[in-house]
Amino acid sequence: MATDLPDNQRMSDQEILAQIPTFLSVGHESTSVQKGQMIIVPIVPVNEDSTIWGEDSHEFRPERWESIPDAANAIPGIWSNSLAFLGGPRACIGYRFAVMEMKSLLFTLIRSFEFESAGPVEDIGKKFVVVQRPFLKSRPEAGTQMPLKTSLKVSYCCRAEYFTNFTAQAIAGDKIVATALKNSPLHTPEYPRMGLPSLPIIPLVAALLAYWSFKVASFFYGYWTSAVRRLPGPPSPSFVYGSEKEMLEGGTALLERWVEKYGPTIHLQSFIGMSKLYTTDLKALHHILMNSYTYQKPEWFSYRIEEVVGKGLLTVEEDTHKRQRKIMNPAFSASQIRELGPMFVEKSLELRDIWEAEIRQQGGVGTIDIFLWLNRAALDIIGLGGFDYKFNALSGGENSGELHQAFAETIANLLKFSPISFLRAAFPALRWLPTGAGNGAGTAHKIMGDIGRQLIDTGKQAVYQSSKAGENSLKSKDLLTVLLRANMATDIPDNQRMSDEEALAQIFTVMAAGHETTSTATVWALYALMKAPDVQKKLRNELLQVSSDSPSMDELNALPYLDAVIREALRLHTPLPLTFRISVKDDVLPLNTPVRDKSGKTHESIHIRKGQMITIPMTPINEEKTIWGEDRLEFRPERWERVPEAANAIPGVWGNSMAFFGGPRACIGYRFAVMAMKAMLFSLVRAFELEPAGPVEDIGKSFFVVHRPFLKSDPEAGSQLPLKVRLYQKI
Repeated sequence: MATDLPDNQRMSDQEILAQIPTFLSVGHESTSVQKGQMIIVPIVPVNEDSTIWGEDSHEFRPERWESIPDAANAIPGIWSNSLAFLGGPRACIGYRFAVMEMKSLLFTLIRSFEFESAGPVEDIGKKFVVVQRPFLKSRPEAGTQMPLKTSLKVSYCCRAEYFTNFTAQAIAGDKIVATALKNSPLHTPEYPRMGLPSLPIIPLVAALLAYWSFKVASFFYGYWTSAVRRLPGPPSPSFVYGSEKEMLEGGTALLERWVEKYGPTIHLQSFIGMSKLYTTDLKALHHILMNSYTYQKPEWFSYRIEEVVGKGLLTVEEDTHKRQRKIMNPAFSASQIRELGPMFVEKSLELRDIWEAEIRQQGGVGTIDIFLWLNRAALDIIGLGGFDYKFNALSGGENSGELHQAFAETIANLLKFSPISFLRAAFPALRWLPTGAGNGAGTAHKIMGDIGRQLIDTGKQAVYQSSKAGENSLKSKDLLTVLLRANMATDIPDNQRMSDEEALAQIFTVMAAGHETTSTATVWALYALMKAPDVQKKLRNELLQVSSDSPSMDELNALPYLDAVIREALRLHTPLPLTFRISVKDDVLPLNTPVRDKSGKTHESIHIRKGQMITIPMTPINEEKTIWGEDRLEFRPERWERVPEAANAIPGVWGNSMAFFGGPRACIGYRFAVMAMKAMLFSLVRAFELEPAGPVEDIGKSFFVVHRPFLKSDPEAGSQLPLKVRLYQKI
């Protein structure tokens, strides 16, 4: 604007504006970026920058990679001095997959075919549709395509004649190769019918075969070099089944014989060469149970359970499990279970009255299927105590509500074996396959979800109303309401709360884990009392010392022989005899008893590789001779008056026993189950005498989620345990 400057030498306003970026950048090694500033990341321009790649930067010349320019080392890409897959924390996570896929396709195609232009090269253009796609400028309306003239290489034609009879049908859907094998032309038809979208299936098959070959090779390498494989153990009778069929038929008695012969820590071969570590070493088991982040449930098992109960405490792992359990702990505390005591007793008395009416109709002595009735009683207890839901299974029988029927149908579908269910569980990539469960399973899942959400909404309303009325005004004492109150507490960060779907999963987790275990444990306790009439009489005498039919929880807990009977019943008749864990990373497993491997070397610890399957023996530990003595298989509650010193090392959460597991994954509801058992045994043993209804040897155990009773003479009738029950007559 100086007066001595000619007009033709002055800058226009637009030119002045253009200098601003220059002023900002000169003398600075960085530029300030304000929030909201849009920035373009130039991927292709960097890959074609002539200052990096030279004057021939636009030329396709693979030889340049024999000597990479120094300037290219500054490119911040994740792969190969290029921005093709971006860079930094947001770089393409699947770049290795993409590169290997490209290599497989190019390897197969270039070896088999020669490619030529099917028209003017200038007619091929690029358009940006998500990515840069090819199209023909002369036919843009035809959309994305890249027609090339393709011919078989001579060497491939020779092989084609040999393979024609074997592969023509298998690849009949592939336009390139099937046409070549059928007609043996050197050139394909007119290019509109020959585009790269019709890629052959052979490269895909080749890539899959390469992938699975790698996985199989890795598996066998890990197996043959594993320290577990060198441990002593029984010979495998079958590569396909390993020792699994033997264990299924021989049960825990066979495992005990193997431990006596080979020692407490042994190698077992499983399906198709897979190995399992089996150990009764208490130091090793303590390490496994306490390190739940390292030793987790097999993924395929968790997935199958998750299909029924959702992502609840039974299926989630690591921090998610820790967070859920922390919120659920108040619902299963000792004080909270005491609040449910009157409900336990009420349902136990209802069951007693039903049996008494049935027996009186039969003349004072009758045969009762105790499995059926205890299953119904446990369901009512779980419904009321778990989430304030009335199944009315005792009074309604088969008509016990749509939630129970829906859940039973879902469990039945879970336990049905089918090839598709196996593939979905074993191979996550195939979980897009239809379940094949039918419309009934879908309807059952919907019913469960609808009722569960209603229960959650009702619980939330109860918690909200109580928060307005005062701290101690919450009337509902069920586990779900207490859980929701803990979850809605103001001192919990939002990222630590359960979602409604997680709360829903806990309802079905309580049903699945609590119902079966409580009912079957009580069934086997009555079975043990039936076989030991002196123990039954001694227990009844103690129970009759209580003046009321409706004792408090404190009164039940003050009965030492009742407590001993339940401990002994759970020791000998653990509902879940075995379970499994898999190591998710390498670890060193300490041993209390050193093991000598097949080469004669002694180990005080074992190197565990990632992926190692481990069997956790609950029943075998509860029946271990070195812990419980020679009479370990005898039902003798008196042993709990003086617990063996060795039993203190058992890493169980309750009663020097593995009945409720141990460590961070121990059964959260063990207090609930024990108190329910005490209430039911109190009411039933006081009122009735239990005797065999047939040969005791006819009663067997079948593994159906848990150990269920059945009659060997009538296995097709399913789970049952008929006992002769008579009214107790006081003298």
